[in-house]
Amino acid sequence: MKVEVVYALPDSQTLLDVYVDEGATAQQVIEQSGILERFPDIDLEENKVGVFGHAVALTKVLEPGDRVEIYRPITCDPKEVRRERAALAKQNQVLEILENSRKRHQTAEDVYRELLDANEDIGLATVYRVLTQFESAGLVTRNHFEGGQASFELDNGEHHDHMVCVKTGKVVEFYDEIIEQRQKEIAKQHGFTITDHTMILYGTFDEDV
Repeated sequence: MKVEVVYALPDSQTLLDVYVDEGATAQQVIEQSGILERFPDIDLEENKVGVFGHAVALTKVLEPGDRVEIYRPITCDPKEVRRERAALAKQNQVLEILENSRKRHQTAEDVYRELLDANEDIGLATVYRVLTQFESAGLVTRNHFEGGQASFELDNGEHHDHMVCVKTGKVVEFYDEIIEQRQKEIAKQHGFTITDHTMILYGTFDEDV
């Protein structure tokens, strides 16, 4: 009778036709197919086998037309995979808030409240942890404005400075080429090389007075 033996790798699949006597077991078919010589890493004590997607014992007696599948061993802990997926989901939740919120500068508490409003199951400590991870990865910038908590903004790679209202906490970004040029000129006069800088102007906006 004719049966098949299949073994799949991440980038390829091997399918072999095998002719055996009726009553042959899964192990006998695998051994007769020659696939163990072709792939020495296959260990029948470690690799599970199945027939058409259903796990079977090596002693399983096959029927004509059966396809014996040799499965690669699991190389990672399924629990760890689930934890990583959950962590990634929470990162995506926080990132969506930062990208879509009308408020560009947000504290961890701001993000947390928006997630709660969206009925997302996430804790404040997790939000802090994700924002810190984003900062380490260069996705967000942390700002420490006077009199307030640390706030975060998406890092778009473009330098800008800030104006902060001391009454309302409102933050406005701005960029001025003349200011930037004068800073470079002053630094050059003093033999100083600027590697980074932050300018924060504190005051009040006319509409807040």
